[in-house]
Amino acid sequence: MSGVVHVVARAVVDDPHTLAVLALANALRDGGKAKVFAAERGLAVRGIDPLARLPVDDSTLLVYHQSGAAPALVSRLTERAARLAVVHGEPPPDALALRDLRALAAGGAAGLATSDAAAARLADVGFTRVSRVPPVVARDRLAAVAAFEPTVHHLDVAVPGPLIVTVDHLAAADDAVRVVHAYHVLRTYLVRAGNLAVAVVGAGDTSEAAVQALNRDVWGLRLTDAWVQRLTNPGERAALTRGAAVFVTTGPASGDVRHALVAMAEGVPVVAPANASAAEELGDGAVVLPPGAGAALVAEAVADLLNDESRRTSFAAAAERAVARFDPALVAPIWREAIAG
Repeated sequence: MSGVVHVVARAVVDDPHTLAVLALANALRDGGKAKVFAAERGLAVRGIDPLARLPVDDSTLLVYHQSGAAPALVSRLTERAARLAVVHGEPPPDALALRDLRALAAGGAAGLATSDAAAARLADVGFTRVSRVPPVVARDRLAAVAAFEPTVHHLDVAVPGPLIVTVDHLAAADDAVRVVHAYHVLRTYLVRAGNLAVAVVGAGDTSEAAVQALNRDVWGLRLTDAWVQRLTNPGERAALTRGAAVFVTTGPASGDVRHALVAMAEGVPVVAPANASAAEELGDGAVVLPPGAGAALVAEAVADLLNDESRRTSFAAAAERAVARFDPALVAPIWREAIAG
C-alpha cells in the first residue's frame, strides 16, 4: 500500500515479531520497497531505518505495531502523525504500555486488534475505531532463522530424550508454576522413562527475579532434569522450539498465544490451557484444555502426546495447517481493508 509506513519501537534480527511486521509490510506493498521503520538507531536490519529519518506528512499513514511500552516513541507519533493506526495484540499490556494506548486513543488513532481480547482492551482504553485483523505468522522467515549452535549442542549432549518446552512471558507466576508442577506430576506418575526434560523459558521482559523464583520451585521439587532461564536471542528460541517433543503454553487467562503460534509453525505439537485467545487462534492445531485446567490435566495432555507417536505426529501436522491461515499473503487483503478503513 502506497503512503503507509509500518513502525516498530525496536527491531531484533530474526525475532518473530520483527519478522511478522516485515512479512506483512512486504505483502501489503504496491510495488517498490516495503516501508518499515524502527525507532532505535543503529539496527542493521534490511528495510528498517531509524524513525528519525521518517518523512511524515498528511498523506502518510503510520501503522505502529505495539510490542511493549515505548512512551518516547508514542509521544513523537502523536505529535507528528496526522494519520495513525495502532496494532495491538499480545501480551496484555503492563501499566506503561496501557498508558501508551490511552495516549494513542486520545490522539485519535485507529485501532487494529489481532484477537478479540485485544479488541476489547482497545475499546476499554478509549479507541472509537477498532478493526479486528488476524495475526501474522511469517513461516518462511521463521524457518530461515539459524538455531543457536551452543543451545543445539547442549540439547544433544545433556537432553538425549524427549524435551518439553514453554517459551512465554513469566510475569504471571501462577501460570508458570503450573507448568513446573505439571512436569512434576508427569515425571513422577505418568512418564517413568528416563531422559525426559523440561525447559521453562522467559521471553520479553521476564525479570531475573521471576526466573530465580521458578528455579526455587524446580529445586524444591528435586527436578534435576528441568531448568528455567531467560531467552537471550531468537536463535536460542529456534533451537529450543525445534528440539521440543511438546510445547506447553503458560496460558494466562487474558490470552497470549504468540509463542504457541511460532511453535506450531515449526511443526511442534502444542498443549494450551484455555484462555481468551487459545481456541480462537490455535484452532484444531493444539490440544486446548478446559478453562481452569490445573497441573494434573496439563500433565495428562502432555503424557498422551509423548506416549502416542501417531497422535503427536497428527497434532504436529494439524499445527502447521492451522498457522497456514495466518500466512502474510493470505491475511494481507483483510489487513489492507482494515488499514484503508
